[in-house]
Amino acid sequence: TGSTQIPEHGLQSIEERTTSITFAPKHKNLYLVGAGVRMKAGHKIYAVAMYCSPSVLIRASSPVSLASTARSFNTVNPKTTFILEMVYSATAHDIAAAIA
Repeated sequence: TGSTQIPEHGLQSIEERTTSITFAPKHKNLYLVGAGVRMKAGHKIYAVAMYCSPSVLIRASSPVSLASTARSFNTVNPKTTFILEMVYSATAHDIAAAIA
């Protein structure tokens, strides 16, 4: 079997550029794969980060293959989690209306 050791000295956080929310490079034993923002009706609703098993980083040979590997939910990639950070750039009424 292949090693699942990730050299942690090169890990970096990612700042989601639209919201300026920064996500840590590691969450428990999972590694940050990417971040994005959910917008609805022009309002920033939340920033989201995707964290995956070390096997995803090891199997990926490029940013394109990282995206497809991270989306494959199978025995090679047994754990994936998402972290949402709410963004309050609108009133509660506006957010409720945008989600509805």
